[in-house]
Amino acid sequence: MSAWQYLAAALAVVVAFWPILKDSPRYIVELFSGDLDTPKPALRPIAPSYQTAIAQLAMVRLRLVSTKHLSDDQRKSIDVLTLALVDGSDQ
Repeated sequence: MSAWQYLAAALAVVVAFWPILKDSPRYIVELFSGDLDTPKPALRPIAPSYQTAIAQLAMVRLRLVSTKHLSDDQRKSIDVLTLALVDGSDQ
């Protein structure tokens, strides 16, 4: 393999693991900060923002509408999820 192929492979790995890699400096700081004798709390998963969650739910709804598979029950379920996301954003 040439140097360009190695570079392309490395770039592909970075792109594939970007959601994990972008927050790794914060995790490293949290891991090594504080007193060494005290146990470290478990790392919390990072929840998506309200805007991201609503956008993804809208994409699911649009997919169901475009394939003509959005029944009344499914529409009600999406409404319930939307209200739950709105309620959860207040906290």
